[in-house]
Amino acid sequence: MAKRALALLGAVLLVSCGGGSGGSSVADSGGIGGSGITSAGSITGFGSIFVNGVEFETDGSSVSVDDAGGVESDLRVGMVVTVRGTLNDDGVTGTADSVTYDGNLEGPISDVPTANLDGTEKQFTVLGTPVIVSVNGTVFDDGIAFDTADPNAVSQGDMVEVSGFYDENGILRASYIEKESAGFDPDDTQVEARGTVTGLDEVNATFTLVTSSGGGVPVGSIQVNYGTADLSDLPGGTVADGLFVEVEGTLPAFDSDTIEATRIKSEDLGGDEGEIELEGIVTDFTSLGDFKVAGIPVNASNAEFEPASLATSIGDGVKVEVEGELIGGVLQAREVEGRGGDIEIESVVSGVDGITVTLGPLGVNAQTVAVSVNSQTRFEDEVLDLSPFTVADIGIGDFLKVEAFEDGSGNLVATRIKRDRTDDFLLQGPVESYVEPDITILDVTFTTDSDTEFEASDERSIDSAEFFTTVKVGDLVKIVDKTPALDNGVAEEVEFED
Repeated sequence: MAKRALALLGAVLLVSCGGGSGGSSVADSGGIGGSGITSAGSITGFGSIFVNGVEFETDGSSVSVDDAGGVESDLRVGMVVTVRGTLNDDGVTGTADSVTYDGNLEGPISDVPTANLDGTEKQFTVLGTPVIVSVNGTVFDDGIAFDTADPNAVSQGDMVEVSGFYDENGILRASYIEKESAGFDPDDTQVEARGTVTGLDEVNATFTLVTSSGGGVPVGSIQVNYGTADLSDLPGGTVADGLFVEVEGTLPAFDSDTIEATRIKSEDLGGDEGEIELEGIVTDFTSLGDFKVAGIPVNASNAEFEPASLATSIGDGVKVEVEGELIGGVLQAREVEGRGGDIEIESVVSGVDGITVTLGPLGVNAQTVAVSVNSQTRFEDEVLDLSPFTVADIGIGDFLKVEAFEDGSGNLVATRIKRDRTDDFLLQGPVESYVEPDITILDVTFTTDSDTEFEASDERSIDSAEFFTTVKVGDLVKIVDKTPALDNGVAEEVEFED
């Protein structure tokens, strides 16, 4: 059993993909009336707690938040948690014995957040680790705004806690972010980070903490001075190269490159085997039988994929949920489900029927697009701040931002639904047909004119001639229509997406 795999397992499964205190094995966590299971993933809803498509009852369960006792009301949608408990025979309900949350990083933003050209993502650095937040992929807690012009937006020097998933490039893609304080207070500089000890210098009591890597090369790292730190939670009470640890400490300045450690805890817990549900981003992909999710080795050579096309499209950077049994440090997958949403729709609601939401009208023919929801759909409400927010709370005329995927039957299944204030109308999906000046996506046809702005996948501007001679059926394209009620489906922006 590989030590590194077990170290990652301890960090990912026991404590929300980010470390924490120890626990019993998966096999020991089961109860009467169901099979024992450990489920690690982002919270998608409440009314109980929804993680990885399972509604876990939490009456009587213990809750741990940042290594301290907590209650369910301390938890938020988007937080990556670990649930230990039992899974009922229906596969979609269970009972939680414990729910554990511990953020990946807690510290100040050391640089000025920079936005991508689309303005949909921002990147900044926390404790030497690159972090990306996105308009639709990140839950911003306590009124945090994405727009830089908003005074509640995160900025350089702010103390934040980030929870999310590391991608194939070693970037932490935040599913949840909390601003703990605006600006940097030198009297309140408690920080936390998890990573691997490298470059140990016992003479000077320092080492480099590698928090993330991409393609096997360290990406995120920060220096640690452990001369006065409490090491009692480390094996033998000593630091060693290769240990996976959690470092708690302080910073002398928001842009300091060294943590003054006050406590270092081992995360090389290991020992967990059994039923696992794991959400994360695929890295180190070489074949269906050899890749990683959230750092855990996965063998999916005999797995069932949802949608079925995922079996041929899966690769580095794809967000998935994997279910199976952990044996010898390798997750033997039975099911692999896509959790990302290449399809995006931003429009008003024209109908709600049970689990189906209809959006539109869109395009030159005032067409609509229907999406269904399931137990894995993540709901957010930026208008009334309802929690829980469910499909039953959605009304005609609401403006929704939806991420979805197409299942094997051609139906759209929402992975995320966010109710927001009215914005530009948007449709992103694979191209079905095109004849200049028209383009059809998800059976919705838009037209273009001389004012339409075209963009390549590398975000450079192109003209309509280059777009229509380059585009192919199946290409992922985003269309923005800022005034659908006025221009009869004329696109203001048409962009190739990776």
